[in-house]
Amino acid sequence: MKSIKLLHTLKDISKYILIGSIIGVLVGIINAVFLKSLEYVSESRIHYPWIIFFLPLAGVFVSFIYIKFGKNSIKGNNLILEKINQEDVTVPLRMAPLVFIGTVLTHLFGGSAGREGTGVQMGGSIANWISQTLKLNKQDSRIILMNGVSSGFAAVFGTPLAGTVFGLEVAVLGFMSYEAIIPCFIAAYIGNAVTGLLGLNHSHYAIQNYIGITPINFFKIILAAIVFGLVSRTFSKLTHKLKDLFNSSFENAMVKSFIGVLL
Repeated sequence: MKSIKLLHTLKDISKYILIGSIIGVLVGIINAVFLKSLEYVSESRIHYPWIIFFLPLAGVFVSFIYIKFGKNSIKGNNLILEKINQEDVTVPLRMAPLVFIGTVLTHLFGGSAGREGTGVQMGGSIANWISQTLKLNKQDSRIILMNGVSSGFAAVFGTPLAGTVFGLEVAVLGFMSYEAIIPCFIAAYIGNAVTGLLGLNHSHYAIQNYIGITPINFFKIILAAIVFGLVSRTFSKLTHKLKDLFNSSFENAMVKSFIGVLL
């Protein structure tokens, strides 16, 4: 009985590793193209600084393509989280090209857009497409989606370990899905490796000074962590309040983007 259960466990782990490897390769390739595109548009923006005056129009265009083609893709990272939490939602494959185009255009015209959301959404949409193609059950789909999140995060920043942990904890803060550790690490490592093999070099930062392990330094770290947490919470609350204010003030998403960029 134990040997049969062990066999089933090994079979599941092998399946997750194989699918996670495929996800890592695909996400690594698309992230390499994404990062190379960011390099190109960033250089173009520096050479043509006047292009920033077209940022409001770029915002309108991005909103338009999301309204026209995005459907529920407009929910972004929240859609990925809802899917991981077993909610009955669909993560469309179109999310990958839409967030790709939106982020690249934002950088081209001088807007502010982070990479992590793009990497997570591209990885998540590709992973969900693979799980749908293979007709996996809910539990397997959840783990595979976490693989996509880990791979996307790792490939964008060049941090496979951080990508692994991010994918494991992204569903519920403070709780880790231990059954997904190995496949998430494999997907993150391969995604990062593929991006590197395609010639993309991530930034590296050397730590010049190290603090000593003393009671006063421990106290400073704890105090700093509390302050960082409070600032993060304030920022998050403020962001939600401003978003609600804009949504109530401007019903049309394109108008909202145009006004937001001007401000």
